[in-house]
Amino acid sequence: MRIAGDVYPLMLTLGAGNRVREFGTESGVFAGAGIGLTEHFGTSVAYNGGNVDVGASFRLPGLESVGFNVILSVNWIARNVF
Repeated sequence: MRIAGDVYPLMLTLGAGNRVREFGTESGVFAGAGIGLTEHFGTSVAYNGGNVDVGASFRLPGLESVGFNVILSVNWIARNVF
């Protein structure tokens, strides 16, 4: 994707299958989008009909083969905290 002359890598996912919803017990559809915001940081969001996952990915400069990912599932928070 090109924004104001800068290029940002973009990934889109759409699919369907069994064991997608209700923690792997029901069939359903899923969709997601991710974008690389800098050379070492990207973010993503995904939805499977039952929950939303928000993620971030970090790479350390000089260690491109090593990455660190963080994913927050909104469904778990809504069910177990509120």
